[in-house]
Amino acid sequence: MKITERDRRVVTKLDAARWLPTSQVAQLCFADLSPEMARRRLRLLRKGRYVRSVQSNAMTEALHTVGPRGLELLSEERAKQTRLERAVPKNLAHLTGINQIRIAVEHTARADGLTLGFFFACWELQAHGWKMPIIPDAACRVTRGEKSATAVFEYDRGEERPSYLLAKFARYRDGLAGFPFSRVVIVAETSSLRDRLQAHLGKHLPSPVFSFVSKEALMDSWSAAELLA
Repeated sequence: MKITERDRRVVTKLDAARWLPTSQVAQLCFADLSPEMARRRLRLLRKGRYVRSVQSNAMTEALHTVGPRGLELLSEERAKQTRLERAVPKNLAHLTGINQIRIAVEHTARADGLTLGFFFACWELQAHGWKMPIIPDAACRVTRGEKSATAVFEYDRGEERPSYLLAKFARYRDGLAGFPFSRVVIVAETSSLRDRLQAHLGKHLPSPVFSFVSKEALMDSWSAAELLA
């Protein structure tokens, strides 16, 4: 098969994200085309072993990761660092949510004319040698003209006690040595969870450094430009 630049982008995004369902591949790499085009191209890449796909049953979305031949499409440095995923992670829902934050940041930065300096999920931060005691779920840097901002993200699915979250998030108040940031964005799985977190934690976490947003609002109305405000 003839490999296109879009194919390289698919593999590069899978390398960064580890696993992506079909809908997220479509959002990241085929936003200008129909979801069916994404599915067709993924089938070809899977047949060529550039992508490996798994699907637990016919009623669920397929999940995709870098295949053995996909390493050929990465830069030499990245190919050496990439470890092929052998099994779908147990914390797939959390990983998928973090990658939804990735999609929101990339899409809104592009739409609002921001330069995205980087977006790293927690596993990418660790691969880059992150040594600090707290590891954000994600971090990014955006720039517009002479104005720039670095933000960290925490994604919560309602599985931890508010007291634990307060102790965890409060560690950001003193900053992270060697990694200056201006915003902490707490992304809640649902709007009702966002409201509960804001009620329990908001009075202890100063605004605007700390902000709360639901995952739905993140995709529908939030913009990375807010980080520059």
